[in-house]
Amino acid sequence: MGCMSYGDPTSTGAHTWSLDDAERETVDCLIDTRVRAILRWYTGPLAVAEDALAGGLWFSVNPAMAASTRSRALLSRLPPDRVLLETDGPFARHGGRAARPGDLVPLVRQLAEPVDGVR
Repeated sequence: MGCMSYGDPTSTGAHTWSLDDAERETVDCLIDTRVRAILRWYTGPLAVAEDALAGGLWFSVNPAMAASTRSRALLSRLPPDRVLLETDGPFARHGGRAARPGDLVPLVRQLAEPVDGVR
């Protein structure tokens, strides 16, 4: 996949999936083209997430991510000023039903918890 170049970068949201290094390629393209992007429900390697942060990208997180061991590792590394909250409902599920805005409260509490004494 080649990177597209835009004369005037706009904001966009991007989903990546763990197939054939798609996360690395997507993040590299977004950084190279200087598109202001939000990585939604990111599940890729932490090293790529760190590169995305260094490149100015943002991450959206939802309540379903807090239930995943892999996602919790990412959540603990994200700086609060680079996180956007979303329910991702009706697609994401929480408590057996579509996620709702009120489901974000426990996620906010989790994100506010210090990690190794820092937050």
